[in-house]
Amino acid sequence: QPAPRTQVDAVPSTAFGMSGSATEKVSPFIIGVVDCLWNAVIRNGKSEARFLAHGGPEALLGLLEVCPMLMRHQIVGVLSDLCENSDMLPTLQAWRSDRTMLTSAELFMHAFEDEEVRLGFHRDDGVIQNLWEPLRNHHATVATGPPVVGNQRTSGSASAAGGDGASPAAFARLSSALKQSASHKAERGLRRGVGAL
Repeated sequence: QPAPRTQVDAVPSTAFGMSGSATEKVSPFIIGVVDCLWNAVIRNGKSEARFLAHGGPEALLGLLEVCPMLMRHQIVGVLSDLCENSDMLPTLQAWRSDRTMLTSAELFMHAFEDEEVRLGFHRDDGVIQNLWEPLRNHHATVATGPPVVGNQRTSGSASAAGGDGASPAAFARLSSALKQSASHKAERGLRRGVGAL
């Protein structure tokens, strides 16, 4: 179990939009600005140098600390792409929050633990079992058909009373999305390999 991070007189995380619910107030303007940074600045050498010189990474880390949970993936994505620039690493290592005095590593670990809680994963003795995909089920099984409920496979139509059954169309869409995701990961790996040449 993660160690509790709240103090007796601490402000609750929901006060800063960290509840993770769909009712969080997310500013479309901030989402647009972060997306613009990701598309216009990241992986452009001159733009990244100016962004680093003007304190951009510090601002992104500060935003990550207080942003709604729904925006975390976007901000962490920008920061991870920015970390491919070796000039970013000293800034990342030296950063400390003005608000809570957390280091960047602690901030990322808190975000990781919050994501584990959101997904409902539990680590045995606090040890990550799957190092390559730590937020996936640690004992994953490969689905080859509709989900099994009890001893029976679900039929094509959901039961009128419970509605728990999965339709073949929904399963086909899920299967297609998983295959596309796997091919996207492979393509991304190839692009990074070509970019490193």
